[in-house]
Amino acid sequence: MMSSNLSDSSDLSSSEEVTYKREHKKLKSHHVEDRATSKFYTKDESQEDLPYVADNVYEVKKKIKNYKKNFKKSLHSKDKSKQKHTEVSGDIKDIKYANSYAPNNHEKSYLDNPIAFMNSDINSAHNNKRKNLTSSEDNSDSDSTLNSDNDTQSKTDQFDGASCSRVVDSDSNLSDDRSSNNNQNFGKSEKTGNKGLSLMKKIGYKEGEGLGKNAQGLVDPIQLPTQKGRRGLGFSSREPRESFILDWDPEQNESTDILKVTEWLENEEPIVLPTMNLDSWIEIGEKKLTYNQTTEFANPEIFKVVNSSKNVLDNIDDHDFRHARTKANPFETIKNGIFQNRAAMKMANIDWACDFMFTDPKYSDDSSMLSSSSSLLYFADICAGPGGFTEYVLWRKGWKAKGVGFTLRNANDFKLNDFYAASPESFEAYYGAENDGDIYKPKNITSLENYVMKMTDKKGVHFVMADGGFSVEGQESFQEILSKRLYLCQTLAALSILRPGGHFMCKLFDIFTDFSAGLLFLLYHSFVQISIYKPVTSRPANSERYVICKWRLDDVKDIQRYLYNVNLTWDELGPKEDILSIVPLEEILKDTNFFKYLWNSNNKLGQIQALSLSKIVAFTKDQRLADERQKDLKKKCLELWEVRDGVRRAPFRNDPQTTCNSLVGGTKTFLQCSPEVLNKTNLRKYVKSVYDWHCVLLNNSKNPTFFLSLGGSQVYELVQNRWISNEYLKNVTMSPGTLIYGELAIELEGEDLGQLRVRVLHIIDAYKLGNIDISSKHYLSRIEYCKSFAKSMNKLESDNIKIRVKEPVYLENISEVFEKIDLKWSKCHRKPVKMYMLDEEKYCCASGILFIKATLSPWVRALSRTYNSMYYGHPTLNAIYEEGNPVAAYAPFKECCLTNKVWYWMDELGNPLKTPSSEQLEQEDFDKLLQ
Repeated sequence: MMSSNLSDSSDLSSSEEVTYKREHKKLKSHHVEDRATSKFYTKDESQEDLPYVADNVYEVKKKIKNYKKNFKKSLHSKDKSKQKHTEVSGDIKDIKYANSYAPNNHEKSYLDNPIAFMNSDINSAHNNKRKNLTSSEDNSDSDSTLNSDNDTQSKTDQFDGASCSRVVDSDSNLSDDRSSNNNQNFGKSEKTGNKGLSLMKKIGYKEGEGLGKNAQGLVDPIQLPTQKGRRGLGFSSREPRESFILDWDPEQNESTDILKVTEWLENEEPIVLPTMNLDSWIEIGEKKLTYNQTTEFANPEIFKVVNSSKNVLDNIDDHDFRHARTKANPFETIKNGIFQNRAAMKMANIDWACDFMFTDPKYSDDSSMLSSSSSLLYFADICAGPGGFTEYVLWRKGWKAKGVGFTLRNANDFKLNDFYAASPESFEAYYGAENDGDIYKPKNITSLENYVMKMTDKKGVHFVMADGGFSVEGQESFQEILSKRLYLCQTLAALSILRPGGHFMCKLFDIFTDFSAGLLFLLYHSFVQISIYKPVTSRPANSERYVICKWRLDDVKDIQRYLYNVNLTWDELGPKEDILSIVPLEEILKDTNFFKYLWNSNNKLGQIQALSLSKIVAFTKDQRLADERQKDLKKKCLELWEVRDGVRRAPFRNDPQTTCNSLVGGTKTFLQCSPEVLNKTNLRKYVKSVYDWHCVLLNNSKNPTFFLSLGGSQVYELVQNRWISNEYLKNVTMSPGTLIYGELAIELEGEDLGQLRVRVLHIIDAYKLGNIDISSKHYLSRIEYCKSFAKSMNKLESDNIKIRVKEPVYLENISEVFEKIDLKWSKCHRKPVKMYMLDEEKYCCASGILFIKATLSPWVRALSRTYNSMYYGHPTLNAIYEEGNPVAAYAPFKECCLTNKVWYWMDELGNPLKTPSSEQLEQEDFDKLLQ
């Protein structure tokens, strides 16, 4: 129908009619309706684009109408009336065509059966396309002429067989490019090739050379990156060595038992070492960084496997190795937890495995090494920067653990600011006489011993931890040989600073050489028990292990002196000399128990290491492998070790007022109270029983106040109900969560013009010490806690303000207070004033006395003359003797603050107070009271 309408022209000549029909046929064959497409689902539920014929039918008819109109106008321009009749006739026919348009065969096929249409041969569509393009090329000349005369064009779109789109002619008014020019340009493009290349050749480019004036550009294109992570371009990982002996069986998982230390080697028959001949045991020989072919302290086959396994990963990329190690180790996800590094979690593991023998040390009779609940636990951390072991101990014990650390300065130093799980105020670092922390230097070891003995009142520490190590990259196979002097110096330091009955823990690697075995033999003779233990937090693929020594013997001076001489000998050796052994092999073999224990330990740990390395190799080859037990094992371990499962976070610091509100429960009125001044009138009113009261000397003529610590040097003083900090408090260091009652005193030392003034914080009482609530304990018990707290906070070599606890005296013994007071010349006052001695060297101004009532009303503390013993009486309750620990009769901290009394006799200038003589108390008034 479309064809008949377009060819209806009776006024055309035969030649003109033939041309018209040919052009119409060409237009129809190249015409593709510019129609929208819609989606429909095929049998395989995929979506396809199909022509939606109905939407743009009118636009197609309009194009054909315009083409017919222009064609007739060019051929019949002379006969206007006839042309007008033709145009009217064409318009009528176009309207008829628009109303009677029917789909073509292609569209009928789709409308009749869409699925069959989609499954039709796509090659047929490509053949039609090729045929249409050929027809277009055959008539290119006439097309060009027609398009030029009538100022029309056609834009050719390609046929897509997969989407069933048809080639369409675009509106001739949308572009200035003509179809003939498109075809010509296409052919020209095929002949000339890349236009960019021809332009480059014109400016001097030559194929095979780089760009630029000097042809310095790249010739080959940059390859696509193939590296993983942060590794460089072109990196390729190598396969592990195939010389590995053991194979990993995925069906046989390694043991994941979390075991305690149960195998202790006890020296049942200690022998007397030949003290005079110990130095002759030192064997010096040629230095070499290789093992012998075999060892006396392990099975030869296992020794061979362990040594060969250490080289198996040499060819493996470090990134791949770490990834495989993380997936293969069943305990890997434990990591560091809330601590700064993995070492802290190792210490938690070891402490639990030894029944907390480090943080809760006990003697062999199961009695505690700490005499009371307020006693300090002294420890030393050697070669252990940045301080993971220390962070765990302080997290477990708080300020009750007083520690000293010895490690290399600078890069390997302790990172106390990174202690997020614990607060480090009770820990101090010491670097020896050489001030470098080098434990190899004998002077440093001797000075460390002196420092620790001074800190612990010449008793020594309760336990020593040694976690020394250094990088041996590329020499992992000989780590034991490279580390043997470190082993010796750590052992020497531990024997020098441990108290009798103390414990020692030291990290070792392999124990295959005579030197390592000999050193372990000397430890065996220095402690009651020893054990070699590898915690689950230590990766099974390495040779790390720990020797744990329990209860140091009383007399180890001979062994200590011998190890000191061995260390001195090391400094006298030549560059090619080394100490090969410190205990003869025959001496070791004589003790069958020791030899058998060491043999079994090396065999057991060697097998674990070799199998773990084989597992890592398997996980390196197949990165899809992973140990699925990690999550459950982590949870189980943390529960056993009593470590909370959390993420390491920096501690949050509140403002002083918020911190005070969180520390103090209930009423806070005691913070605003001031002690009432005693005089002759009210003395007997308040003092019913002299046994209820304690008294302490005051340095200042103003009332004591409260001090609050947020941690470190963030210490605040309560002044007129506001927490403030001053220049003196910036030099005071206390654990966070501390609220004390005291005064900033000035201690004096020396005489006359050489007299020195030192600011010291004097503690009178305490509510909380490092978040430990002691407010409900008896006043004297609180004082004992304060003394331990002051020892823990004070450092021997520090410019910080010291902390001292005022020594209370029972009121019935107030005469002892007066005996301490004497007139001494004060450089500050420029005259003699009343002073009292603090110790043999230091003294302080005496401005008054504070009286603290330690008995809670209505209880009264009295002396039983019948039993010559103190008891607490009550108006309605039965009396309780002091030995019965009558907690109900003890005045808590708040009550003491509310009932404190004070007596001042000197002002800030050292002058006597100007008060009426009838009211001012005198020493004679207390003498009468006591009578």
